[in-house]
Amino acid sequence: MFLNALSAEDKPKFLSLLYIIAKSDGFIDEGEIAQIGAYAQEMGIEDGGDGLHTIEEIINQYKSGTDITKKIVFTEALALAQVHGLFEGDKKVLLENISEEFSLPKDFTNEVLDWVNTIRPLYAKGFQLVGLI
Repeated sequence: MFLNALSAEDKPKFLSLLYIIAKSDGFIDEGEIAQIGAYAQEMGIEDGGDGLHTIEEIINQYKSGTDITKKIVFTEALALAQVHGLFEGDKKVLLENISEEFSLPKDFTNEVLDWVNTIRPLYAKGFQLVGLI
């Protein structure tokens, strides 16, 4: 939704971050793969797969970026972590660490989580209406 606001340099690192988040529980499922593909398409870049950047490289790049970039990255990453409606376990810990590294307020995380939980069913309904699921 907000990914076109990222710089050309930020976009591939964001995809790497998505793979790190998706794999944080030990596997990547079809829903996560589809979501990552949709993000790549939205950004207009090729999904080159995972492993291109380390979590340290990604965090360090975004820490020196703007607050808007940090919020976009966190919001879209949280949406991936919530693709199945669950925010728990290793994914939750990883996102909480990212939020802390980005110096985002705790209430921002809660607001994003509420927002994602509100729009997820609306997106699912839209995909169903047009026949994509």
